[in-house]
Amino acid sequence: DHRDLHSFPTRRSSDLIYTYLEARRDFDVVPVQLAATKAELERTRAECVRNCATVYDAEDALIAAMNAPDIDLADSIEILPTDSPTLDRIVVDRLAEVQTALDHRPEIKEDERLVANAKIAVGQAKNAELPRLDVTFRYTIDGLSGNADRAFDEVSRHNYTEYFVGVEFEVPIGNRAPRAAHHRARLQHRQAIATLRARFEQVILDVNLAVRKLASKYDELGPWYESVEASEREVNSIVARAERMDLNTLRTELNARQNLAASRRTMLNSMVEYSIAIIDLERAKGTLLRHYDVVIASESE
Repeated sequence: DHRDLHSFPTRRSSDLIYTYLEARRDFDVVPVQLAATKAELERTRAECVRNCATVYDAEDALIAAMNAPDIDLADSIEILPTDSPTLDRIVVDRLAEVQTALDHRPEIKEDERLVANAKIAVGQAKNAELPRLDVTFRYTIDGLSGNADRAFDEVSRHNYTEYFVGVEFEVPIGNRAPRAAHHRARLQHRQAIATLRARFEQVILDVNLAVRKLASKYDELGPWYESVEASEREVNSIVARAERMDLNTLRTELNARQNLAASRRTMLNSMVEYSIAIIDLERAKGTLLRHYDVVIASESE
């Protein structure tokens, strides 16, 4: 199984330092110092195991989400990325990104249709409030003979015709029900407009936060990279100038290696968060699928 939680260089170097300390037990390392180092080493080992388990859990969740017919979650499969996280600065125009989001967010399209439907409902309710006037015109051709044959001949010759014209005018007393329906329709129209405005504000907020997150995450990469470089130089300097493996030197090297690991971990997190910030910006704009050239085929295709 590729999921070996006990074969990492960081742990091997820490185990080597602890081995040196244990070898100096009878010289200048007291049991308290050795126990403290052992506790710190085991704590680091536990964090490593927990972090690796988190990665493997995320890997299994990704395999399950892929739902690929040729991939079985019961198999031991490792997902390896084919590209590195994006490290180039992406310059964006905030106003242009906001306009793109307003043009492409599906929620806005849906709310706009709701406003249009509510406006039509207002017109219908207003028409229902008006007085009712019905005009009826009827033209009838009759066949009055005693048998069907002669009656049909009379119908074809238009011998007997009737005309009817009727006018019906209705004004409801008080007209309370149509007025209430009209008032309700206007309130629903105003509610739909308010919802659309709130959606506009939310979309603008989403884009502003995504743009700011994108810029801030990129600005974090440089300092964390310098921190990793400095921590690595510190470790190399300690190792290079160590003439004897005494307690203080070993403890200093162990602390330096832990600081280096922490700096590397933070730098990698910043790199991943910067890539996620790019995704969040495209999601806020409503162009995530188009950005990654993902096309959803229709059933006819």
